[in-house]
Amino acid sequence: MVLVMISALGALLVAGPLALIGHLVEIDILFKLGWWLFLVCWFVLFTMILLNWLNALQGKYDNIQEKDWNEQVW
Repeated sequence: MVLVMISALGALLVAGPLALIGHLVEIDILFKLGWWLFLVCWFVLFTMILLNWLNALQGKYDNIQEKDWNEQVW
């Protein structure tokens, strides 16, 4: 889930504005960099969501038990 959040926020807060700025000031390389970074971030996002969904359907997360915060592995 960490990669899902990082890629979604990276696409929306870094790559999107980068592509928009590149388009507005007509710097082609900046626009292309932002566009490709946006596509890569969304590809990672949907790949991780798909993997999480497939693991959930296989029952990988069925036996997760709730623990106190000091017993959790960080």
